[in-house]
This record gives sequence, C-alpha cells and structure tokens, in this order.
Amino acid sequence: MSGRGGRRPGSSAGDGDLTDSGLATRASRGAAVTVLGQVMRIVVQAVGVTVLARLLEPDDFGLVAISVAIVGAGEIIRDFGLSMAAVQAATLTQGQRSNLFWLNSGIGIVTMCLVFLAAWPIGAAFGDQRIVLVTQTLSVTFLFNGVGSQFRAHLQRGLAFGWLALCEVAALSIGVTAGIVAAVAGSGYWAIVVQQLTQTLTAVSILLLAARWLPGRYRRQEPMGDLVRFGWHVMGYQFLTYASKNVDSLAIGAQFGPTPLGYYNRAFQLLTVPLNQLANPMIRVAVAVLSRLRDDQARYSQYLYAGQVSLMSFMLTLLVGLVAFAEPFVNILLGSGWSGTVHLFQILSIAGIFQIASYPILWAFMSEGLAKQNLQFSLIARPLLIVMVVSGSFVSVDAVAWAYAGGTALAWPLGLYWFSRSSTTPIARLAIHSVRSIATFGIAGCFAHYAVRWAGIESDLLQCVTGGLILLLVVALIGILVRPVRRDLLLTAHVVRKFRKVK
Repeated sequence: MSGRGGRRPGSSAGDGDLTDSGLATRASRGAAVTVLGQVMRIVVQAVGVTVLARLLEPDDFGLVAISVAIVGAGEIIRDFGLSMAAVQAATLTQGQRSNLFWLNSGIGIVTMCLVFLAAWPIGAAFGDQRIVLVTQTLSVTFLFNGVGSQFRAHLQRGLAFGWLALCEVAALSIGVTAGIVAAVAGSGYWAIVVQQLTQTLTAVSILLLAARWLPGRYRRQEPMGDLVRFGWHVMGYQFLTYASKNVDSLAIGAQFGPTPLGYYNRAFQLLTVPLNQLANPMIRVAVAVLSRLRDDQARYSQYLYAGQVSLMSFMLTLLVGLVAFAEPFVNILLGSGWSGTVHLFQILSIAGIFQIASYPILWAFMSEGLAKQNLQFSLIARPLLIVMVVSGSFVSVDAVAWAYAGGTALAWPLGLYWFSRSSTTPIARLAIHSVRSIATFGIAGCFAHYAVRWAGIESDLLQCVTGGLILLLVVALIGILVRPVRRDLLLTAHVVRKFRKVK
C-alpha cells in the first residue's frame, strides 16, 4: 500500500496480461471505451441541461443545488475511500472484498440517517423550508450507492470499462428522461430530484447485474487495516476537495439567495460537464493501469506522461474553445435568458484549466499508494481555497468566481512540489508540458476569438464551428514551428491510433 519498492505480490483474478503490449492494449481499450461513453454522456446531459433550462427557473436550480452540495459531502463520507482502496490494492481476497461491501453498505445507512435528521437545521440555516424535504428525499441515495460501491470497484479493478460506461450512459439517459417528464408535468424543482433518484437507482441496478459477484458474510479474520487506512486518507482528500469545490455554492446561496446561485450554478456546470464527463472518469483508467506499473519506473513514467499529453490535448481544445466562444455557446445551450452566466463561466474556466493540469499528479498519488501524502497536501491547498472563496462572498458573485479560479491555480504548483517530496517519479517533464500546453492553446484560443469577431459572423452555431476550426489550425501551425509542441501532438496522434485499433 505504500508506494513503489520491491516486487509486487501477485494480483487477484482478473488482473490479466501485464506485458507491455498487453497492458497497453487494455489501457487503450479502457480509455477508448471510457471516452466514448463520456462523449455519449455529454450529449445526453447537454440535452437535459438545454431542455430543463427552458422548463425550470434559475430559482429551481439554485434551491436544489444547495441540497445537492450537502448530500454530495455525505456521499464522500459514505464511500470512505474504500472503492479506491479496492482498486489500487496489490492483492484483494474474496473475503476482503465482501468485508468492504458490508462496510460501505453500513456506512451508507448511517449517513442516510444522519443527513435525514440534519435536513431540519440545514433548512433553518438557509431560511427556506423547501430544502428540508428535498434533502431528506435525496438522502436515500446513500443507501443505494453504499450497496453499489464495491460492485463498481470490482468492475474497475477487472478493467471492465465497457460495463462501467454502459452503466453510466444508461443511468443518465433514464434519469434525464424522468426529469424532463416530471418538469413537463409541472413538478418544478422536484423534476431535478426525480432525475437524481432515478439515475442513482438505475446505475446500482446495472452494476449488480454486470459484476456477476455476490458478497459473502463479514469475516473478522481478514486483514483490513491497510485498506481502511488507505480509504481514510482518500476520504479525507476527497472531502476537502469537495468542500472547496462546493463552498462557493453554499456561500452564494447564503449571501445572495437562490436566483444568483442559479446563474452561478449553470456557469459552473458548463465547466464541470467536460471535466466530470471526460477528465474525471479517466482517473479510474489511469489509476487501474498505473497501479500495475509502479514497480517499473521507466514504464510508469512513460505511461504517466503519455496520459497527461493526451488528456491536456483533448481537454484544452474543448475548454479553451468553450471559453473563446462562451457567449454563442451559452445562447445555443441555455438560451438568451441565461446571458448572466457567460462572464462567470469564463472566469471559472481558469480553474478548469489548472484542474486539468493537476489530474496526472492525482493519478500518481493514488497509483503509488501515496494517499496519506496526498491528504497532507490537501490540508494545505484546500483550506486556502475555502478561505479565498468565503472572503469573496462578502464582495460579489464575480469575486467568488475569481477567488475559486485563483485558489485552484495556486493548488497546481503546490501539488507538484508536494508530490516531488513524496515520490521518486520525475515531475519536471510534466510541469514543463503543462505550461507549454496552456500557452499553446491559450494563444490559439485568443487568435480564434478575435478572428471570428473580425469576420463579423452573426450566427451562434457558425461562430462556434468556425472558431473551433481556427483554433485547431493555429495549434497545428504552432506545432509545425515549435518542436516540443510537435512532439506532443505526434504522441497524441499515436494514442488516437491506439484507440482506433481497439476492437
């Protein structure tokens, strides 16, 4: 559990081929399936956001956002980091897996009861009793997710990313459909609650069918200390991260009310859709694959760097394009009535860019078993971000967005420094690549933005399409002129060819 050093013990069943070509193929297959699944999720979620934004009011989104932020914090406690502990473990017996299932399920029931009871003081704190019933209704998800956690970890550990992608796409599709039907029926903010509950129940049902595994009884003789300690450290990191990512919503809701929060929430979701649906799920592929390589420094560093180059190439193309053409994008997706989200989205995107740069460091922390060191870093970076955001809430909503962006940007170099103290994996190459990529895509985005403005294109859709093509063209031109950028683009193209070869 404690990083590289010595040869790893044998893995549990389902670990498969650990040769370079075999692992590369499985990694490519996992990444390809995950990306495809997340692209489908983005399409479904975009449909849901577009339709619901026209059926509901900003106040509805702001109200539910408060409950969802609180329930999300409880969800981290419910998981207790045990899913990640199961995925990264060098060995995992059937008895340990069953014990983890019962621990997750028990913690889920306890968390459900605590959040249900806490709903009354939460409603009183925000001065809105509607929050009480919404929070109590959503607390049921802790029970469902507690049962499903180790089934999901079982599939992830076995690199069964096809089933995981199917589960997520199907659950989201059914949930969005249920939410739209409820909104059309006039349910108001309850339509969002219906979507959340339906999506959770559907996902857990599919996981139980796909895993083809049933837990046994709890066995006290199974060694659980290392797994629980690792999970505790992961949970601490996740809780701090979640708190720092949601304190802005709570602060805006408390200071300015649900309507300004509704605008901010939509801007934040426009940012988190590409992060949550594309970048975040790659964590499960990266950690599962890199965990198998942590005894081989050369291969480990090679895979880590290739993963970062590919991730940043794709995500910066998408994110910088959205920032450069935020206004037409918002008009297309949400409608002209949501123009107040445009400048908030552009500010928050600074945070998104540095969050993307930080993902490979998180992969390395988790895959090397450095959960304790990652938690120590978070105890510095995340409280700093929270203080900045809370301070900004006493000024304006824009100040909150700037504080969130600034705090996230500061966390990136801090993370690099802390990881360099904890691991022998070289990070200079990762840091240089991140700066180079941000500069390259930033220049391309600015050029595309002003080129479209100079051309005087009026159609929102045509602005986005034309601007995206110009952005890609400028990146390609920089690659021709700058050798390191050209190497990065060629490596990305190599990864894409790997995807295409996967059956």
